[in-house]
Amino acid sequence: MLCEICGQNIASLIRGDSFGNEIRVCMRCLDKPIFSKADLLADLIANDFDIFSAPMTPLTPKPKVCPCCGYSFEDFREFGELGCSECYKAFAAELAPVIARLKKAVYDE
Repeated sequence: MLCEICGQNIASLIRGDSFGNEIRVCMRCLDKPIFSKADLLADLIANDFDIFSAPMTPLTPKPKVCPCCGYSFEDFREFGELGCSECYKAFAAELAPVIARLKKAVYDE
């Protein structure tokens, strides 16, 4: 599942918002502030509802892919392997928690 703040990285943590709801966040967005619905409504009113005149964009972001081989992180999750050596650079943020869990499992045995 993707981070609910940036929509780009794989969410690796769950964090609570100001309404007691849980949202999934990536490591990069962990310290970013979460705006409440009241903040968003106040901003909408202050901007004279400009949001309704803006063109609609799809809510589902395009999956991040390796620039070298075109492999996606979802492919890694499905098949358990990366497409090429450049995938390690392309998916460094997503692979970090996976590698940390593997290291912990190895050292805990």
